[in-house]
Amino acid sequence: MSTITLELPDNIAAQLTTPEGMAIARAAIIAEFAHDVNDAEMETKGPSYHCYICKGSVPHFGPHEHELDPCALVIIGHADKEWRDQKEQTFYCHFECFRRLVGDDSILYIKDDDHSTNGEFADEYAAEKLSEEEVES
Repeated sequence: MSTITLELPDNIAAQLTTPEGMAIARAAIIAEFAHDVNDAEMETKGPSYHCYICKGSVPHFGPHEHELDPCALVIIGHADKEWRDQKEQTFYCHFECFRRLVGDDSILYIKDDDHSTNGEFADEYAAEKLSEEEVES
């Protein structure tokens, strides 16, 4: 198992104590360290993930089978405990493979156009906090 050590500014480190901050950090770490590839693989076909469901290849960049590809499923063990006592593992897949596995489109609101990206959510959250601070002062 590899260990990743990140040196973060205090204002960012403080955000890691919130679920929203952890979601943002998790997304950033996955994006940065999700897949190690060698130069030959990058030149021939580009980096790809291995779909845990169909066992096929999910390219990092297009063309994709679905606009949400590649997808990452994060399993959190001990979800009832504090973040420091939890365990995580990430699996990659095609969105359509996961959709078929779930078998219920009504719960997959991530595919809805009005569902916020992590960045949009973080911006909205920061704007709300700033607004609250302005009202308090």
